[in-house]
Amino acid sequence: MLARATYGSIYIYMNEFCAIVYIKSVPMQYKMAALSEESGVVTGLPPTHQKTAHTNDVFFVIVFATLWAWMEVEIEGKHGWAQKLPTACAFMGWTWYHVCMNLIVLIVLYRGLRCVQFQKGYATSLSLFALYTVAWFVIEDVIWFVLNPSYGIAKYNVADIPWHASKPWFAGTFVYNWIVLFCWLIAAAVQFKYWNSSQILRDTVIAASFVLMMVLLSASRPYDYTSPDVSNPGCYIK
Repeated sequence: MLARATYGSIYIYMNEFCAIVYIKSVPMQYKMAALSEESGVVTGLPPTHQKTAHTNDVFFVIVFATLWAWMEVEIEGKHGWAQKLPTACAFMGWTWYHVCMNLIVLIVLYRGLRCVQFQKGYATSLSLFALYTVAWFVIEDVIWFVLNPSYGIAKYNVADIPWHASKPWFAGTFVYNWIVLFCWLIAAAVQFKYWNSSQILRDTVIAASFVLMMVLLSASRPYDYTSPDVSNPGCYIK
């Protein structure tokens, strides 16, 4: 009991010490930023870093989605949608492989998006989380075809990808992707009208430009997609 009381006292003293150091060391304008109630602004950060924190989110999503697509290409190869992997069907057309990987993605995005973590109000945080999450899935799906040497953007069609064939298609992609783009544009218009901010619009342009650039790059290099048979004899050190 004495040991517990001692550890508890130390913990309380350390918290008080850290609070005092913070209060004495942080400039007043930073304290005011932390208390800001202005809607649509990333709070809890110095003013000079608020916009930067939010701006970095779109690059975080792009890099994360691209690396994830690359990893899935290395895992699945030419057999998309985990058709040749040792995993069972789960529900809604997903395998347990998809369920596990998507849960990881959701957790990482929720903890990694700074506009979500530093945004006051659950409604705004969840809205931003949903917005960036659906963008992540669109980017990851398209980049999977761009990076896969057995596909390329030329095979991004109903005939060559049966796992997307049941979805409604329009103008070269399935309708869900257009709905995501429409939601981003609506969110951008709302943010600009009510909060006088163009952050979501800029992120939309950045993400759409990246996807378009990768699609054009894939279309211009059809000779890179040779559908190779890839294997390894055991890369571990023997």
